[in-house]
Amino acid sequence: MRIEKSLVYFRTALRANATMLERIRRNKILELNEAQADQLEDIHTEMIQALEMTDVELNILSTMMGAFASIISNNLNVVVRVLTVATILVAVPTWITGVFGMNVSIPGMNSPWAFPLVLVLCALVVWWLLATLLVLNFPRSKVLFQSLPRKVLIGLLILLPAWQGLLLLKQWP
Repeated sequence: MRIEKSLVYFRTALRANATMLERIRRNKILELNEAQADQLEDIHTEMIQALEMTDVELNILSTMMGAFASIISNNLNVVVRVLTVATILVAVPTWITGVFGMNVSIPGMNSPWAFPLVLVLCALVVWWLLATLLVLNFPRSKVLFQSLPRKVLIGLLILLPAWQGLLLLKQWP
């Protein structure tokens, strides 16, 4: 930021000086011999080149700042995506246990298997969400599918429930 501010001040000063030199040269305010006129012309040319170099450096600096901001934005997007997934993974079981924790009568409430059933239901929902993420991010999650036991476990826990769900949907009236 300080570099950009300095370049802006430098460019402003160069423009003022270039304008002043152009007026001196054009209006012939000073009595100059030919050598001095050539020097004034060289100074004006150098001033214009310095002004163009300052503009180039400002453009490069702006491009670099934009690229840096884009990198920061992409990193922030990754962090927010991870936090969103974590929030969803925590929110769904919380919602399920909240529904079963209400003070209203729910079928099976007095059963000794109600609490373990709710825990299994929460675990299955979390697994389903994780499996969905694994499938959606397949090229990146390919590392998890390397060994045969993992392939079998993931296949059983993803493909069999999906197949069972499709069969249930097919039987639906």
